[in-house]
Amino acid sequence: MIHYARPILLFLLAAAAAHAAVTPSDLNRKRYTNTVTVTATGTAATLDGNPFPLNTATAVTAIGFHDLLVTDGGTTTSYKFIVRNSERASTEDGIPTMRPYRYVLDAPSAFSDAVLNILAPAVYPKNLPIPVMARLTKGPSFGAAAGGPLFLNGQVQSSKYPGNPILLRRGWGSTILSAATAAGPAAYDASVNGRTASVPTVIEDTTAWVTKTGAVSGSENWGANARIQVTGTISVPAGASLTIGAGTIIRCSPGVEFWVRPGGSIQINGTAAAPVVFVPDSTSSLWGGFWLQPASGANVAALTATGTIFCCWGANQSWYTAPAGEPARSFPHHRNQQPCVATAPGAVCTLTDCALIGPTGFNQTRGAALATNGGSLILTRVLMQRCITGGEQEDCPTFTFDTVALLEMTEPGLDVDGDGFADADNDGIYLVPDGNTYTLDHCVIGWTKDDGIDTGGDGPGTVTCRNCWFENCVHEAMSNSGVNRIPQSIDGVHFNSGQGIECGYGGPHSLLQRTLVTGCMVGARYGDNYGSNSGNNGTGTSQYDGDITVRDSFSLYNLFHDTWAIDFSRFDYQNQRFTLVNSKVTKAADLAAQNGSEDSGNSLWNPATDAGLIAGYMPVPGSEVGVDFPVVRRQDTYAAWPASFTVRLSTFSSKEVSVSWRAAGKTAPEADSETPIATGTLTWQPGETLKTFSVPAPADYGVVSVRLHTPVNAAVTGSQLLYFPPSGPPPPEQVLIAKNAAGWSYHSALTPNGWTNATPWPSLDAASRSWTHPLFTESTSGASSWYQNKTAPIGWGNIGATGSLQTLTTLITERPVTAYFRKTFTVTAPDAIQSLKLELQADDGASVYINGTRVSPTSWGLDPGTNVGGSLYYNQLSSRFNDGANERNFDTLILSGATMPALNPAPALNVLAIEVHQNSVDSSDCVLDAALTETFFSPVPGIAGFGKSAAGAYVYWTDPTWVLETNSTLDPGTWISRPDLQSPVPIVTNSTRALYRLRQP
Repeated sequence: MIHYARPILLFLLAAAAAHAAVTPSDLNRKRYTNTVTVTATGTAATLDGNPFPLNTATAVTAIGFHDLLVTDGGTTTSYKFIVRNSERASTEDGIPTMRPYRYVLDAPSAFSDAVLNILAPAVYPKNLPIPVMARLTKGPSFGAAAGGPLFLNGQVQSSKYPGNPILLRRGWGSTILSAATAAGPAAYDASVNGRTASVPTVIEDTTAWVTKTGAVSGSENWGANARIQVTGTISVPAGASLTIGAGTIIRCSPGVEFWVRPGGSIQINGTAAAPVVFVPDSTSSLWGGFWLQPASGANVAALTATGTIFCCWGANQSWYTAPAGEPARSFPHHRNQQPCVATAPGAVCTLTDCALIGPTGFNQTRGAALATNGGSLILTRVLMQRCITGGEQEDCPTFTFDTVALLEMTEPGLDVDGDGFADADNDGIYLVPDGNTYTLDHCVIGWTKDDGIDTGGDGPGTVTCRNCWFENCVHEAMSNSGVNRIPQSIDGVHFNSGQGIECGYGGPHSLLQRTLVTGCMVGARYGDNYGSNSGNNGTGTSQYDGDITVRDSFSLYNLFHDTWAIDFSRFDYQNQRFTLVNSKVTKAADLAAQNGSEDSGNSLWNPATDAGLIAGYMPVPGSEVGVDFPVVRRQDTYAAWPASFTVRLSTFSSKEVSVSWRAAGKTAPEADSETPIATGTLTWQPGETLKTFSVPAPADYGVVSVRLHTPVNAAVTGSQLLYFPPSGPPPPEQVLIAKNAAGWSYHSALTPNGWTNATPWPSLDAASRSWTHPLFTESTSGASSWYQNKTAPIGWGNIGATGSLQTLTTLITERPVTAYFRKTFTVTAPDAIQSLKLELQADDGASVYINGTRVSPTSWGLDPGTNVGGSLYYNQLSSRFNDGANERNFDTLILSGATMPALNPAPALNVLAIEVHQNSVDSSDCVLDAALTETFFSPVPGIAGFGKSAAGAYVYWTDPTWVLETNSTLDPGTWISRPDLQSPVPIVTNSTRALYRLRQP
């Protein structure tokens, strides 16, 4: 018996394997990127409750969690798996990418009792950038709430600075005016939808600067209306104080910092009428920031500022290494950029009626807003805009934000309103209370390429947001993690974000109470799902042991789920960890999933009876809302005709909203008659914000317009769309430089000839041309020699992971910190180029130039602001570290519009110049390869003129490189360039004369 038992058992096992229910056989509890092909064998199968074909290979492509039930021989087996989105990397695994929709301006009528406030300098020197902040507050009709923030989207215009509008994002915004070159009145006369304000700024004729540097002695007072030029670090020692009076302008040399030692203090006494301004000579020559150093016993460092504008700080892009002899800069941080204010243990930072205004240039370097470790932050009516991040604030004994705005946290070169996806910790702010209680009241957090508020990290503590508005946060409005962390949003709005609120790793107890979540990818969520995390089998970030409660709230019209209790680490729903009480949702499946004993009083949203419940969440209860196409370009060719048109409300409404649409063609823009192509009406139920409609591609008209009209409970706040016929199909993409190309030159001297600590390298050639110039002469002898006609990839060492190493075509024998590379190329028709696609393989960090213009982002590991003077040095280490398989990856950068470098037409040369820096002085490997590809606009004739439609007259032009200029007189010296205006531009008919002209570049 024993002798025959083994082969019989083997036969039975083989028979069972032959009747496997699915292929792949290990489908259960697996993750697949973008797609998986499944074959089910049995008598019946369902996928997520819907019939699934048998015996047929079927691709499953829907991003998310899936449950395949297969019945075979009377037994039903569940196979749970995830199709994950490759763009998401490991975070939010299994959730579709959220690309927040572009803003829509609010209806003019909603501004009827708004108060416009402008903060700008009163008297100001010539030749310095001029920062301006705008803020909306509630007027008398709001009763007890008068004076509070008014969360409306609008565009502030100034007749004297028409090219510098301020886009209000939920009531807050800023700009930086170009430096004045002549003395005299320079008031920023602001208006938005009938609400006006003006700061009577005067540019002074002459300015006498007082130079300051070094340690402050005793109680030093720089006085009011002073003109101070800071040329070196200011240090305020123990027992000393520095006082700065109203109207003082602090001109900061590149990289200068303000150090407040324990027992020292800085008191800045600006006012709304005469603010203090900290400003560099230009927006690309950043100054440093404030460092409040660690307490010593009872001695603490303090910064107290009122009525102050901090403009363009953050010079040191790797700030957290302290200079020799100074206290360690022990600040937890996700990004290396210098903060405007760093508050060490025991220190206190108090800001009231202040603005932190980052550079407005698309590609400009920027700093972080704040960094705190054990210090206190007390902010009231403060704007922080255009930063890398709001920064990490940990273990604050006191943390209060009252009426604060954190806006536009993104990388240089990444459009904060575009659909570019980033996963680089561009958080509005990162809060780790470590047992303390943080409070945020009436704050706006939005337009962040990562989270709005990230309460990540382990440890207890409470983060309470009251009456806060979150919008356009790509990952989560509130990202909540940490053991016994209590993150909560009460009486708030979470809008147009990846996830409204989540309960993530560790053991947080998330709360959403009396809050409205709408227009997000996911409304409220249990689970965070960092890739391979596995239930509660580990500690810290391996655990998902928290819970989330949604009480007396609304989660409406979210794109994927309103509520979702799925934990991918356990591959199952965790309803017992998600409590829904007295709340309303719009998705029946989500409501059905929340039916446990812990849930009660919930119902589906009924717009007919429930609409009035959300009126109080609107910026102006019951007001009209804006309606528009959320698009970048309002004019294109037929080739860009979309599959569907998206129409969006500026915000949700408590009323039913409708608007009609019309597509019509004309033989020419100036023609009197038009031919209707299609019409329709869109209707939004209370709480909805998105609608689409489709129109077949039009016939060959001279122009086709698509416009919105006849709104109900709304106002159309954007102009029509125009589509022109192309004169022919666009040319295909053309490769200017291919991967693995020959013809590269490189320089890799260990000690470059002529280098000093004060001079960047490589030095100029005999004709005084930089190495990034197309005609730079490459020396082939001596210490400055270049190796020529080499083939990429070029480098040394082992590139890639073990078993998958890359073969280097050209080996570098020297192993310097920095190697320099050049390759020339020609372009036939630069004016026809729509975009350049740069693909770069570089280990570790790289700075890339095209014809001398730097095009690479700081996320590639280098920034010239690291060194005073804004230069990269040959011995500068990269902040980026590539290792293993990452070394073979290519970074991709798209250059277009304002980011497009100037190119020379053939036969003139262009040059792609790249410097590759190592992460350490003894790096074992280095690699460089690159590709450059050009794409083209559809060739539309360069035409311009005045058109007309039922929506009114407009001026239009078809060449995207042309810039509109405006004037109200015929004085040739008063034309104003308007790069802020894109074709078509509506012509406002009033008593003021308006002149238009177009300028070719």
